[in-house]
Parts: sequence; structure tokens; C-alpha cells
Amino acid sequence: RAYSVAGADPVLLHTYDVGANAVDVAVDNDGGFAYVATFGGGMAALYVADPADLFLLDAEPGWGFLNAVAIDPGLINRARVFAADGSAG
Repeated sequence: RAYSVAGADPVLLHTYDVGANAVDVAVDNDGGFAYVATFGGGMAALYVADPADLFLLDAEPGWGFLNAVAIDPGLINRARVFAADGSAG
């Protein structure tokens, strides 16, 4: 879900169903891409630069039961994404 938090009360802008229980989200420094770790559905990469028009870029459903996702902040225009996959590492 994308929210605007500029005011006192958050406002829902858009939602996107990744097909599994989302457990963590990492957004790149430019705010253009979000990576969603899911429990049982792998990882989804979303384009989020326009919160009113979110869309799926890619999905890796076979990654298992992810617990967390993080982006390497040192890379520009290329994301390196790290994910924790339960007992699989």
C-alpha cells in the first residue's frame, strides 16, 4: 500500500496485491522502486515512482519464505537487493 503522510493523517494512495503475505518492504533512495519480501511468495519488484499507478516489474516466486529485504544504498541506477530466506539463509 502506498500512503501519503504529508499531513497529520496518512492517506491511502494505491494498493498492489503481491499474491502472498508481505513481511518487509525496501524502497530505493530515489523512491522509484520497491522490493517486497513475502512469506511463501518470494520477492516482488514494483515501480512506485507514481504512487497512483504502481505496477509489477518482476517477481521471483520460488524464493520461499522470506523474512526481510534490504537494498545496497551505495549503488546508483542499479539495485543490489538482499533477502533473508527463513532457515535457508
